[in-house]
Amino acid sequence: MNLYLDLGATHVKVMYEGKVQIFEYLTKEKVNVNQFSNFVKNILKKFTFSKLFVCSQMHGFYIKGETNYVSWMCEDEEPNSNELVDTGLFPYHGLPYFNSKRYEKGSMCTLVDTILDDMYHISHETLECGTGFYDMKNKHQKESRFILPSVVKYGPVPCGKVNDSIVYAPLGDLHAAVLGIDQELEIDDMIINLGTGSQVIQINKNYRSDTENRPCFDYILNCITHIPSGRSMKFFKDLFDLPEYSTLLFEDVVKSTEIVNLGYFKSAYNFNNGGIIQNINESTTKYIIACSLLRCYVQQYVNILNLKFKNRSRIFLTGGIAKNIPTIKRLFEYYLNESVTVEDNDTLKGLYKYSKYDDTCFWFNG
Repeated sequence: MNLYLDLGATHVKVMYEGKVQIFEYLTKEKVNVNQFSNFVKNILKKFTFSKLFVCSQMHGFYIKGETNYVSWMCEDEEPNSNELVDTGLFPYHGLPYFNSKRYEKGSMCTLVDTILDDMYHISHETLECGTGFYDMKNKHQKESRFILPSVVKYGPVPCGKVNDSIVYAPLGDLHAAVLGIDQELEIDDMIINLGTGSQVIQINKNYRSDTENRPCFDYILNCITHIPSGRSMKFFKDLFDLPEYSTLLFEDVVKSTEIVNLGYFKSAYNFNNGGIIQNINESTTKYIIACSLLRCYVQQYVNILNLKFKNRSRIFLTGGIAKNIPTIKRLFEYYLNESVTVEDNDTLKGLYKYSKYDDTCFWFNG
């Protein structure tokens, strides 16, 4: 029996015998390795399985023997552009980039390694590309004072064991989510993930220096990442006690005029000294602010598409926001003047597909 496990930034999700269970574990700037390990191991004890397929948040790595792992929120180390040459990454606050002089000779490991009884120190390139130490153009680890994992490019390849069960080298959660789309994806297709975090992704064969790039088997994902999304929406809703976004009427959203910059956190795309709300007047209400916030939320993606991805094919909206706010699809189509598809994809669905990998062209049309 297979078990499918998603080690996310806010939840740990499990799929077993076709049923999904969700366990909340909100990561902070630094997370105790042993506590996280025990949390996940206690989940695994609830199931009997012979194979474990995993995906993991791409900003969550630790040095073996150190107390904490560095989550996506950590701002201790910020690599410069020169250090990230050919990695496909831009220098962002929150990129898990460790001080290699301090931790010289230390083994850098994945979150999956925290739960293994027998560790082979192997990672999949779709996860490893999030570290800033993986050379995407030449497809190998860069030189480092660390002991870096061996990298596998296809798979599934065992990375260790839990009891007598085989664990396979973990995928990046971004890639598992792309895999989880039911459509046969093609070159130039767009995936806009509207989740807790958010990315705009285009399927491609070519490396683009003006976007972030992620390896995806024989393809490259050209990405814009760190876009303010669910976390920002919740922040503003809680801060101003706004009405539920799902209750907002399309007509009220499009006629709203307030300007909202949702990027209140440092790693946000187009961050500019914090979030803002402009054009408020004496007739502004909480409902109107919510409408303007939703409008500006969608418009930030429209701007990205028109700036970075003018040559595009189909557009798929994924993630909880697309599913739970009815007006989202209509707003995208209104501002883009083209059709979009809301896709009920899931990382666990992607892992299931990955477990069926057969060394063919995989899930893309060639």
